[in-house]
Amino acid sequence: MKRAFAFSLILALLVSALAGALLVKSATANFIGLEAPHIKSAKILVEKPLNSSICKASNVDVRFSFELSGSIPSPDGQKHYIGGVYPPNIKSSIMCFLDGRLVWQRNELDSLGSFHFAFSLPELSPESHSLNFRSETSGDFFYGTYSSDPLWGGWSWDRVNSLHSSCAVFFTAEAPPPVIQILSVTQQQVFDGSDVPLSFSVSKPADWLGYSLDCHNNVTVSGNLTLGGLSQGSHNLVVYATYVYGQTGKSLVRYFIVAKSSPSFSAPFPLLWIDTTILASVAIVAFGLVAYFVRRKQKRPA
Repeated sequence: MKRAFAFSLILALLVSALAGALLVKSATANFIGLEAPHIKSAKILVEKPLNSSICKASNVDVRFSFELSGSIPSPDGQKHYIGGVYPPNIKSSIMCFLDGRLVWQRNELDSLGSFHFAFSLPELSPESHSLNFRSETSGDFFYGTYSSDPLWGGWSWDRVNSLHSSCAVFFTAEAPPPVIQILSVTQQQVFDGSDVPLSFSVSKPADWLGYSLDCHNNVTVSGNLTLGGLSQGSHNLVVYATYVYGQTGKSLVRYFIVAKSSPSFSAPFPLLWIDTTILASVAIVAFGLVAYFVRRKQKRPA
C-alpha cells in the first residue's frame, strides 16, 4: 500500500513537472523578440518661395512638403516601413511662422509618408521677411516582445513625444508703384474755356497726391479738382501718387488744348467807348456844318 502511494506520488510529481516544462516551453516559444520602433527622420522641404528670392508683395505663394520616414515592428517579427501593414498611431502638427507670427497650422495629421501643402500669404510690406516651419510628431509605439498566448502574450506600450523638425526661408517682398489713370482729360482733347476739370483714379492707398502742368513743379492735391485760368494753346498734364511704402507712380502724359472762348453779344467796354466817341464826333461835325450853312444863307442879301 505504501509502495503504491509512494509510486503514485512520484508519478504525479513527474507529470506535474513535465506539464510545467511543456507550458513554459510553449509560452517561451510563442514570444517573438522585436526590435524597438525607429522613426528615422521628419523632414520639411520648402519649394516656394526659395531662399534669398524676390517676390511680389501682393502675391506670395507658399508650397512645401512634410515627410516622416522610419521603420515600425509588427506582430510577424519583421520590420515594416511607415505605410506598411501595421503602422503605429502617429500624429503630427505642422506650423508656419511669418516673421515670428503664426500664419498657418495643421493639427492631427496622420503622418504616414509624404504630404504636400500650399497656401498664400496676405499682402506684405516691401522688405525682407522670414518663414519658419516647425513640426512635432507624437504617437503610441510598440516595443519589447509579443506573444499570442492568452496568459503570457500581448504588447508593451511606450509614448514617444520628442520628434521635431524645422526649416527657415528668407526672402524679399517688392511692391510695385500705384497705377494712376486720368479720367477727365483724353489725349488731344479740346476745351472751350480756361477751366479744365481734373479727375483721376489710383490703384492703391496713397500717402501723397500731386500733378505737374506743362512740366512745372509738382502741385500737391488731396483729390479731384479743376484747373482754372489756363492760357489759350496746348498743355500737358501728369498726375503722381506715392504708395504708403514709398513707391511713387505716375500717369501717362495727357496733351490737351485750350481754345479761345466764344464771343459774347455785348461788346467789350473799350470797343463800346470808342464806338460812342466816334458817333458823337460825327454828330457834332454834322451839326456844325448844318448851322454854318443856315447862317450863311440868312446873311445873303435879298
